[in-house]
Amino acid sequence: MKEKYDAAVLSGVEAKKVDQEVERMRRMRPKRSHKVVVDMDSFYYSCAIAKHVEEGTPPTYNGAHLNDMPVVVGGGMILTSNYEARKFGVRSAMAGFIADRLVNELSKGKIKLLHLPSDYQYYNAKSSQVRLERSDSKSDKEFSHY
Repeated sequence: MKEKYDAAVLSGVEAKKVDQEVERMRRMRPKRSHKVVVDMDSFYYSCAIAKHVEEGTPPTYNGAHLNDMPVVVGGGMILTSNYEARKFGVRSAMAGFIADRLVNELSKGKIKLLHLPSDYQYYNAKSSQVRLERSDSKSDKEFSHY
């Protein structure tokens, strides 16, 4: 830490006193709990891509990568959409027919929205894996999740 104090022209003894004071204050600081929110944006879509990779099949449709076209997970009700679909205003919890119409009208009929089927067993396994990996962390013995 001495390098930080050189600019302030502190002697070695003064810098050591500052270091000791900073450490003393750090030890006095109350321990607090922290909340971490993991926003798994487009989790269902990410799972669909991961499933393709695990199965050894490329995540493509008609030769194009799924990331390069508007894609949603779900049919009647949209669970999630990728970023390409969001450019057309497609959002989670939107009715599938409305999402289809948005993409069709805004692209003037040039682009179709691709619907991927949902797979709740796979989502459950992947979300459990995320929680398990975090709870096994050696850095935080007090970690709990719900």
